[in-house]
Amino acid sequence: MHEPDSAGMPPAPHPRRHLRLFFALLPDASTREAMARGVDAPLGAGMPGLRTPPALYHLTLSYLGEFDSAPASLVDAACRAAAAVRVPAFDLPLSRLGSFRQGRGWLWWLGPEATPPGLQALWQALDTALLDARIRRAPDTAFRPHVTVLRGCDRAPPADALVDIAWPVREFALVSSQTGAYRPLGRWLLGDGGRAIR
Repeated sequence: MHEPDSAGMPPAPHPRRHLRLFFALLPDASTREAMARGVDAPLGAGMPGLRTPPALYHLTLSYLGEFDSAPASLVDAACRAAAAVRVPAFDLPLSRLGSFRQGRGWLWWLGPEATPPGLQALWQALDTALLDARIRRAPDTAFRPHVTVLRGCDRAPPADALVDIAWPVREFALVSSQTGAYRPLGRWLLGDGGRAIR
């Protein structure tokens, strides 16, 4: 159970730039725990590769780029665009453990069997808001929602590796990623008129 390429994933980091900005869904604590349990059995104790710490689990909605430091004007514009998004809250079912080829190895991910309407609506509304704000995003690619759980593995996951996780999506966030740490720069409730959470 794997996909042939990594369409929809951010490009490899620039060697001189260490900060990434992106919009993402961040799972709550109980969902993170369920996700970690869901991959424990198929990954196994001796599986080669670098596991993603559960604290860093996320689903990227829109990638804004890499920078030496977060540009204040871009962050402000992105936050205003996010506040314009009007989408109801929804539940995201994670049922697949799939993979992408990455270099000479495999990247394993959790994701839905198909993009549910709620997630598609959020992605489209955010994309439209960013376009309206004239914010440049990563080059257009197909939206392939997934949560990375392992990098650098020497094999794809077994075809019968299935999970059954219900992720209650109630908010989305603008995230700054630097040296393996994620920092939300803004969070917005779904189904609540774009109200920001500070």
